[in-house]
Amino acid sequence: MSRFEGSYLGDRSKIGPGTKLECKVCWYVYDPAAGDAVWQIAPGTPFHALPAHWACPHCAGDKEQFMVVEDAHAAVSSEHPAARLEAAFRAIAAGRMHGLPFVNQALEVEAVGFAPWEAHWLGCLVTPWCMNLVLLPRDAAAWRSVPPGDKFAYRFPAGVYEFVAGREESIGEYQVCSLFSPMFEFADHDSARLTAQAALQALFDAANDDTTHAPPAAPAHPLLSKRAFLGGEREPRG
Repeated sequence: MSRFEGSYLGDRSKIGPGTKLECKVCWYVYDPAAGDAVWQIAPGTPFHALPAHWACPHCAGDKEQFMVVEDAHAAVSSEHPAARLEAAFRAIAAGRMHGLPFVNQALEVEAVGFAPWEAHWLGCLVTPWCMNLVLLPRDAAAWRSVPPGDKFAYRFPAGVYEFVAGREESIGEYQVCSLFSPMFEFADHDSARLTAQAALQALFDAANDDTTHAPPAAPAHPLLSKRAFLGGEREPRG
């Protein structure tokens, strides 16, 4: 019986970003959370994102000799994300964001309306400094792992919206579409929550999509501004 828990011989971009792979020659384990000091690979680098010249730092074995031993991403992807999302951003609020002038102290961190959408989790995250639509992985095999800052366009009934990739150690990878930042137009948290709920409802209302009749000179993927998203006005976002 092989000591390996599994194997992966196909497209490595389809495995989760937290997946650990083991060299079948020397049993060295590549852990994305740790990276690789020998090859100066930064922590948080998924296996499929390793450079072409990378090899096992212990035996110089080729990447094709590595096999999956643990897919941490897949283990959590099926769990509802609201609790861990709120815990992570409350820690950010108490740490990196504490005392900053663009933080609205009247607001809290809340994950609003998260539910399955296609192979992902989709909802709206309210924080004292921003409100974002958020996508997180639900099916690890369907999640495309990319560096933070990369952009994706998704089609919803209301049109096409651009999401930007991000990553937090306690959450893993996620993608966000910004709605409000900063948050000073909200006097209290209840009003922010209601706006988040309205944004999710608008996202699935085909009446908000006028791209079908857009003139030829219009952008290929026009996106709703935060005001248009909630009020019906249309303007492109870059």
